[in-house]
Amino acid sequence: MTLAVGPGALAYVLKDAAGKLLGAQSFYPASSTDPILPPVEALKELVQKVQGSSPHSSQHTRLIAYSPHLTLLPSAADTQALGRQWRNLFLPPQPVRLMFKELSDSDYTLCFALPATWAEALHTQLNSPSIDHALQHLPAIVPTLHVRADFCGHNLLLAAMDHRLLYANQFHFEHPHDVVYLILALFHQYQWANDQVPLFLSGDIVENSTIVQLLRRYVRHVSFSPPPHDIHLENNYPWPKHFFHTLLVP
Repeated sequence: MTLAVGPGALAYVLKDAAGKLLGAQSFYPASSTDPILPPVEALKELVQKVQGSSPHSSQHTRLIAYSPHLTLLPSAADTQALGRQWRNLFLPPQPVRLMFKELSDSDYTLCFALPATWAEALHTQLNSPSIDHALQHLPAIVPTLHVRADFCGHNLLLAAMDHRLLYANQFHFEHPHDVVYLILALFHQYQWANDQVPLFLSGDIVENSTIVQLLRRYVRHVSFSPPPHDIHLENNYPWPKHFFHTLLVP
């Protein structure tokens, strides 16, 4: 079972021991002006309920976090020291656990923060050996310059890639216009032509949403991300194929 958790958001996919998809579901409130991470007790109850109702499911639990507190550090540097400096300068003065993850096809190490008590409870109550960030499960779509926007509830994970990772950040949004502003600001920051650089969408987003309709006004090439190339989805897969991408990537 793979869980994706973020402020005000929760989703899961369930597979059997052979990797066949058994089920998936998302729980996103319509709006969340003060989003918090789901309580660990609720996660534990969900895991026990879902795995208990599916005897053929794998009993391993993996957790993917959508944490808005992230930064990219040069891999050649002392990432531990830089991570502590980043925490002291930019994060609220509350206990956090810093996670450091090497990113494939990148010159960066990802550093992200989670509340210390929440992260500790995950390890003790869910026996989760590690916590990944969703960015680790957001691979490139094409070998040329493109932008990826992945949605988990009201969390927007933005990444830009051109053979390797160029940019990554996560934002909380309330309104569709917030999303358009954040994406256009990225294009403007790097002086990319929004009639040339493609934008790929994945996660909790659908074609007839206001967000997609607005984006198509300003970005010429907007499409939904295809499933990861090494993931086979059955013909009767009941969800749009751009859903649950970060949970499906191994």
